Amino acid sequence: MGVNRSRVPIRKPIAWLAVLAWGMVASLSSTALGQPSPQFPKRGFGGSAARFSGDLLNPNWYYNWGRNPNPGSFSEFVPMAWSSSSVTNDTFFNQLVGHGSDYILGFNEPERTDQANMTVEQAIALWPKLMTTGKKLVSPAVSDDATGRAWLSSFLSEVNRLDLRVDAIAFHWYGDVRSTNAHTGFLGRVDWFHNNYTNKAGQKYPVWITEFGGIDWTGGVDPVTQEMNARFLTGALPGLDSRSHVQRYAWFGWRDETSLGGGTPFTPTASGDLYNGRTYATGQTYNLVGDEGTDVFYLRGGTIQNTGAAKTIRTLDLLEGTSRLQGDGDWGIGAGGMRIRAGATAAKYGAGTLGLAGVRLTNDGNYYGKSGTTMFSNGTIVDGTGVLRTEWSQSTPCGITLIETAPGLGGTTIHNRVWLNGGNFTVPAGSHRLHGELQISSPTYALISGSLTATAAMSGPGSFGKTGTGTLRLEAASLNSGTFTVWAGTLVAANQTGSVHGTGPLIVGTSGTLAGNGVIGGSRVSINGTLAPSLVTGSSRRLTFSAPLTFGAGADSIVEVGSAVNVAVAATGSVSLGGRLTLIPTAGAANLTSSELVTAASLSGRYAGIDGNDLGDGRRLAVTYTATSAVVTAALAGDMNLDGVIDILDAAGFASAGLFDAGSFAGWAEGDFNGDAVVDVLDAADFAMLGLFDAGPYGAAAGQIAAVPEPATIVPTAAAACLAAAVARRWFTRRWFTRR
Repeated sequence: MGVNRSRVPIRKPIAWLAVLAWGMVASLSSTALGQPSPQFPKRGFGGSAARFSGDLLNPNWYYNWGRNPNPGSFSEFVPMAWSSSSVTNDTFFNQLVGHGSDYILGFNEPERTDQANMTVEQAIALWPKLMTTGKKLVSPAVSDDATGRAWLSSFLSEVNRLDLRVDAIAFHWYGDVRSTNAHTGFLGRVDWFHNNYTNKAGQKYPVWITEFGGIDWTGGVDPVTQEMNARFLTGALPGLDSRSHVQRYAWFGWRDETSLGGGTPFTPTASGDLYNGRTYATGQTYNLVGDEGTDVFYLRGGTIQNTGAAKTIRTLDLLEGTSRLQGDGDWGIGAGGMRIRAGATAAKYGAGTLGLAGVRLTNDGNYYGKSGTTMFSNGTIVDGTGVLRTEWSQSTPCGITLIETAPGLGGTTIHNRVWLNGGNFTVPAGSHRLHGELQISSPTYALISGSLTATAAMSGPGSFGKTGTGTLRLEAASLNSGTFTVWAGTLVAANQTGSVHGTGPLIVGTSGTLAGNGVIGGSRVSINGTLAPSLVTGSSRRLTFSAPLTFGAGADSIVEVGSAVNVAVAATGSVSLGGRLTLIPTAGAANLTSSELVTAASLSGRYAGIDGNDLGDGRRLAVTYTATSAVVTAALAGDMNLDGVIDILDAAGFASAGLFDAGSFAGWAEGDFNGDAVVDVLDAADFAMLGLFDAGPYGAAAGQIAAVPEPATIVPTAAAACLAAAVARRWFTRRWFTRR
């Protein structure tokens, strides 16, 4: 029989590039993909993609009853001279010989009028031209019936008489497989063809079975079933593989009862599980040997393991049940990717790393990282409706790693829900995106040196600790109730409602940074590192807090200053300030007059020092405090009361504050004009030497000192004397009591 079909191209595999082990990247040696299955070299497939892709059945070779290969196939293509036109037509003949196979298959069932329909004489007349190709020639394939056998006998007799060359003989077998020992009858027919035909030298021919299957063509009342054919193959396949005189064979899968699989995605039948040679059921284990070719591996509760050097398989498809991926050796999934069907579970065991680089994992079931590392890299996409999960224990640590091993290779995108029941979540390099919910059930640590953007919510009761110098960006409100700690690197709050980290405490450690323009709730927020709402782009540079906010002594708040600060910190609860404030003037700062920096229901504490408060045009950025806000104002040094003039009130205030050279904490209102939190000779110099004492308003235009009349000499002198007297009194008092 013969069927003409086209083939769906399958993307060529690429090497798995890298694996991460505790922060160190080491290259994995991939097997050289692009070669057919090494496991069953005789096993082939007839057809293309009308019902399914032959490559998904792991054939070592295939034919399609034609002269040209199926595009994109990995397996060896063996062309067929289907009828006389394949030889007599020069174009067809050139196509026939223009491929890399060592073989050409002879005419297809020439004894049948509905197939090649050729006499022995016609076939013999064309055979010498086929011999000129230098290819090994397989005889015309006849049916295993009286007519077919008689045709082949006559043909081979003529071959011997005319001293022609035939390198192997082929036949087709369709028989009754209802009985439990049907395979023995089939194998007997195989042996019969081998034993009953010899060449001129008396040598027996090797045999090709290019079509076979259990089919009842009459459609009787006791139909042959898929299960019968599977039972038949259980005995027939080992028999074919073990016979040295069987050179190659190809199952005929074009009937429901002989189908090897189908559907989208392709799913093997019971017969297909047997024929593909790579389906492992519960209780079956396959140890990777290093060169798995282009085989697709199917798991129905079975186990694949690697205990040696790094290895790669092209495609892995978990069909049903709970299957184990295990071993202390590293191994990867090639360009064919990985699929976990609905209801199926992949359980990763062993200290080794399982890696997917630049491929797709379609997970509609469950992936459990029980131990070792699962690494996604270089543009890998994880989609489907399933769950990625880690199950960490002290004795079997586990984790998930996202990495881009070189610039331009792309980050990983995950659409699955990620459920971290402990373990390590590592992002050494690259930019990655998580679109599924991130569920934290037990204490989990994320070492992020690259960047990770999560667009869905976090949930669960577990604590979460971010380490590493990279960035974690959270764009949705979360419901996680555990403690969220930013030990190092940056957390960017990019949500607009709810609480970015959940309902528990948020702690920013000394090496951590909280940035963004989102909303932070929870039970409390402690900043011991950096608060930097300015580290995001966009019109809003404000972090909003609904939980009590406390700044530690080592905290640093970084705020950009333009024409207005637009409230960098807005809190509906209490705020306790501390640490240092770093102001970063931008181009618009020249137009700043006064703006709120922090608003709160109640405000306590102060910044311990202010950096970057010099606008460069003579003005400084003064920070003053009320019971509910911290305000930044552009002013000249000396304008202690921020009324726009430097006059006797400011001089009196400077003198009466009593903090000159006292070493005590001071702000602008106490005479600290340069932001170093103390009042000393530098501040006095700023006050006395500016030359604008009692000169009237200095800020007629933003950023410009107003033109004022030259003051009388006595005025600045008196002001300086007043200031000097205050300083002198302070100095004398300290000296007096020291001597006493």
